[in-house]
Amino acid sequence: MKQKLLVSESYGKFESKYERGNHYVGVSMWEFEWCPKYRYKMFRKWKYKKMAEACIRRVASKHRIKWIELDVQPEHVHGTAMIPMTMSPSQALHKLKGISARLFFLNCLNARKDI
Repeated sequence: MKQKLLVSESYGKFESKYERGNHYVGVSMWEFEWCPKYRYKMFRKWKYKKMAEACIRRVASKHRIKWIELDVQPEHVHGTAMIPMTMSPSQALHKLKGISARLFFLNCLNARKDI
């Protein structure tokens, strides 16, 4: 019979929310904030704001990043995300910024002219 290891008192209630691996148990939650180049107010228009949010969410789902809160402001992006325990926060931010920017500019060709 396999004996279950009790990590803490609250672990039993939230066991399904933790990520488990061979050498780790836990949750990696980070708060991210980044700005477009030169703090241009890129996302003043509603369609650009929604497109940026969709691109960020698409990249996140591809790389197993779960957004808890995501807010796209006119001159910056701010949010809280759960990243896999095997990924560093800098890797997650690198993927989120780089790939979402590429997707955004592929879908909105005139975005640079409209700012």
